[in-house]
Amino acid sequence: MRCWPRRSRPAFAPPPPTLGGALLTLKSTPQRRPTARRLTRAASLGGLLALLVIAALLGQDPQPAHGQSTTSSTYSPNTIDEGTTVTLTITYHRTGVDRVRFENGTQCPTSLVNLGTIEFGISSGTGTGSATVTAGSVTQDTTCTPSTQVRSGGNWSSGVAPSGFTIKNDVTAPAYSGAAVDGSKLTVTFSEALDTAHTPATGDFTVSGGYSRTRTVSAVAFKAGDATKVELTLSRQVEYGEPGITLSYTPNSAGDKKLQDVNANNVAAFSNQAVIVETAPRTAANFASQNTFGNAPPGQPAS
Repeated sequence: MRCWPRRSRPAFAPPPPTLGGALLTLKSTPQRRPTARRLTRAASLGGLLALLVIAALLGQDPQPAHGQSTTSSTYSPNTIDEGTTVTLTITYHRTGVDRVRFENGTQCPTSLVNLGTIEFGISSGTGTGSATVTAGSVTQDTTCTPSTQVRSGGNWSSGVAPSGFTIKNDVTAPAYSGAAVDGSKLTVTFSEALDTAHTPATGDFTVSGGYSRTRTVSAVAFKAGDATKVELTLSRQVEYGEPGITLSYTPNSAGDKKLQDVNANNVAAFSNQAVIVETAPRTAANFASQNTFGNAPPGQPAS
């Protein structure tokens, strides 16, 4: 008789579960451990969502005061040389208001510019006003931002002046720009307005060339209404077609006779600058007034 070895059995082995007599098999699903890739993907999605939320918030228009959608102001000119007088024009853009007022303020004191008050209406979000102002003296370029008030619904409140204009510390001297002569009147033009309180002496100018006739300057004056021009009266007029007329200027040693701008920047000396001759041709009708050489009129014998 053959004997088979007995299999070892555990000390306790619970019977398999059944349901209604049928064998019931339970299968557990293991938990998936998060990997670095899954964590990175989740963080990226969260960051993207945060960025979208921030972008949406930034894209929203802020709640405007008085129905304002845009506010800006422009000044013409936006740069004013110290000591000069200009017409300052302000254009203001803002919706929701019907009137605006610009005045001297702490950033724009009356010692810097006599702005006074510029007040004008706003229509369809835009208005323009102007005033004559004189800039004071500064030691460096200085931005002047006027105080601003706006009116909405009959009530005035502080407004926004997002820009200002600059008072420029003028250290640039006026420069010679050109000269032209018509008969005995020679006009000299400079790059900027001059101080009309400083009139040069007649001997500070020398006129040369032409038909070798001696000419001197008998009078000096600033052109009325245009301080960029100085008018010289010549002792002998320049004839039509005279070639090589030149002008030279030597600053006077006396301070009150130097050509300069309102900020005491002196015009430098210049020599033998070409002068444009604008004298009209001589005719029989106007010969008497133009004749400076004792010649006979065209077509007539000399006397």
